Amino acid sequence: FAINNLAQLYYREGEYEGAVEYSLNALEICPNFKPSASLLAIIYGGYGYEKEYGKYLKIAVQEGADKETIEMLAEAVSESIDEDQTLLVDR
Repeated sequence: FAINNLAQLYYREGEYEGAVEYSLNALEICPNFKPSASLLAIIYGGYGYEKEYGKYLKIAVQEGADKETIEMLAEAVSESIDEDQTLLVDR
């Protein structure tokens, strides 16, 4: 999906809002798309949004993603953001 490629680009640049937006768009088209679900789990986990993290982690793991890798990347996101930063939650 080109949409997921945009989400990945935003993620790599640390632009998590854009990554979330494009990942959610991709999941509207394909609700079980592992790369988008994984990316959302990573970002929401990094921000400590447990409800959203759990939702997308479940989808990602059901589709074959590695839970430990997602947890590790979520920790990296957590370390890269300021304490007071907030993020758009699910639509």
